[in-house]
Amino acid sequence: MKNVFVKMATRMNWRVLVTVIGVAACVMYLNGTTSMVEGLDVGTEALAARVNQGPYLVFEGDSLASSAIDESALLQLESNVTSCWALEVSILAQYVFVDESYVVACEDPDNLLNMDLKNFTTENIRIGRNLKENILEHNLSASRGSLITLEYQGENETLSVYRASGVGMFSDDWAVVHPTIISNLTDDPPMELSFLLVPLENQGDINYLKSQGYHAVPTTGTVEFFDRGMSEVAGNLWGIIFSSAIVITILVFSLLGIEVRYREKDIKIMSQIGASPGLVMSVFLGQALFISLLGALLGVSMGIVSTNFISSWSSLFGFTSFITPQMTFNSVVVPIIVAMVFGLIGGIFPAYLASGARRTRRVPASS
Repeated sequence: MKNVFVKMATRMNWRVLVTVIGVAACVMYLNGTTSMVEGLDVGTEALAARVNQGPYLVFEGDSLASSAIDESALLQLESNVTSCWALEVSILAQYVFVDESYVVACEDPDNLLNMDLKNFTTENIRIGRNLKENILEHNLSASRGSLITLEYQGENETLSVYRASGVGMFSDDWAVVHPTIISNLTDDPPMELSFLLVPLENQGDINYLKSQGYHAVPTTGTVEFFDRGMSEVAGNLWGIIFSSAIVITILVFSLLGIEVRYREKDIKIMSQIGASPGLVMSVFLGQALFISLLGALLGVSMGIVSTNFISSWSSLFGFTSFITPQMTFNSVVVPIIVAMVFGLIGGIFPAYLASGARRTRRVPASS
């Protein structure tokens, strides 16, 4: 009887094969999505460890251009902040006019900008990538040591390019200079502060500045962006699990409903050799588990292959992915459990009908 049970529960035909493929597709989707979310989580942690998430940018008004910070507000702060001045000037490269742009100068005692401003002299200037490209379009040099002249209301300062590969958190159209340069151009001590940079961990100072009517926004949203995206996707995982479970339940229910009708003769034979209703029911429940497990294993395998293929070959399709799919308990074991549990649920009613078929369609006993 045991061999008969196993053969009937694991019998294959084209209907079973199609159902297995359907279950595998659901599990592959669930495995792939979960492993990508897990990979995004790991990637975000790695990104947070490598990337300076940046301080808060505090300014007044609608833009940095018109912003003015009352220096008396600094007296109420508990931590060191980076003070910045911004000035709109004419940019000349090798004494040829290039553009109107902003130069910014900062006092950064705690190196919040990670720009090593302590070694930044009054003879140097750092230019953003866009400003560099603009200079190159004029067939002028923007390499280290090239001369850049700043003009403001009749005053000018000629400086040497110290770096032309970006200016940290500032716009790539801007340039960064020593605070003394701003003083020289305005013919004043450093003018009214344009904006502040407050360390991320100093929430007390940030909240105080907000209460004074200043705007405070994170300077780097990279990690926050991925965290937000990951939270939204992770929040949808339950919906993905539920959807996959419903589809698996319907697939197994439909298959076993058909199988019960096709195998009425087998059920009659089992009744003749003394099989109880419970045994008949267990045969079809066993088939539901067999189909679910086979589909789940196939789906997980397909999911692992497809997600790693996408991650490894993404550059071939024109985009770069830093997400490495993670094969964890949630991405491997949970889809298998979901498939087996809901496959079993889908098989309960058809299996119950099969056990009832034995009683209602009994073969007459021979005289």
